[in-house]
Amino acid sequence: MARAKRLIDRFLTVAGNLNLPYTLDPSGLGDGAFPSGWIAPNWTIATGKGVCSPTLGSELFTDPGLEAAYTDGLCASLTKSNTPTVAESADVHGGSKAQSFLADGGDEGLYQYITPDANTWYLLSAWGKRTEGSGSRVHLKSFQGGSGPMPSNSNYSSAHNSATYAQRKAVHRSKAVVDQYLFIFPANQDPASDYDTVIIDDCSIKSITQGTMFALRKAKANVTVKAKYTWDRNGICGVVARANAQSNPNTFLIAYYLNYNELYSYVALEKCVTGVWTSLIADWSNSPTAGAGGTPLATQWLEIRCNGSTVQLFHNNIQVGADQTVSDVNGSYAGVFQSGGSQLESFFVG
Repeated sequence: MARAKRLIDRFLTVAGNLNLPYTLDPSGLGDGAFPSGWIAPNWTIATGKGVCSPTLGSELFTDPGLEAAYTDGLCASLTKSNTPTVAESADVHGGSKAQSFLADGGDEGLYQYITPDANTWYLLSAWGKRTEGSGSRVHLKSFQGGSGPMPSNSNYSSAHNSATYAQRKAVHRSKAVVDQYLFIFPANQDPASDYDTVIIDDCSIKSITQGTMFALRKAKANVTVKAKYTWDRNGICGVVARANAQSNPNTFLIAYYLNYNELYSYVALEKCVTGVWTSLIADWSNSPTAGAGGTPLATQWLEIRCNGSTVQLFHNNIQVGADQTVSDVNGSYAGVFQSGGSQLESFFVG
């Protein structure tokens, strides 16, 4: 029996499916597909980085170009939250109209909403530019009420603070039971201070096909899985352990980065068991120091450690949160996961 197991392990190693420890360094690879042993149909190596372009659904944002009639300065396809100053603008990213926004209080914004599908990832985006101010506190925001499916009911992009049009993105995973709308705010003021005038245009919300965000390879259940990313703070990126399949798994552990606002970033650990998600840990990032919450750097590892039923989350080589007991996720595939826009710098499993 022992000899048979050694032969099987040797076969898998030779086949490129089980060779641990394993490191992927995209900087040493030419442009093209991921190396042999990976299932990564939507991932490629480009200029020394690992990048993902997940499959998106149809457009769900009504009037993406904000070309509808404007009344009292407000585009008819948007709803105003509280009392911001709004105006039609000819300073456009596309088309002939754009929406100007200036808050006069905290948590003011402009929004649309949809009835989302259950347990579905959505990619939100808007083009914006700042014409006055220096506060950097106007963001693209998503919100779904009730018990949140992610570390926060509200997810944010990086700030609309560019002097020229720049696209901002956020990602939201809807609840398992759809009893609340998903609100999309192309512009939302965070605190009741530091007000900027921002023009927004060309908005979007599209579902993401979850399986196309994975890149996975053969590993083991008891492993350390970690990755370094250049993260643009728009959307999510992370690592996966104990997945039950190499293509489109429905049971796995996942750790990822999530933007909160211009000052703080989350790291999160979740488990998905036959499609049912559970948040295990959500805390500020360890960048530059434990719990400081700064933007994770490309030199810092995001890491899941699995040993029996004990699962740990690490960021920047510092543990985040307490040890977790997980006995219902025991697959043997590991890899990476992202919504697009970030760059994978390095990956390790061992």
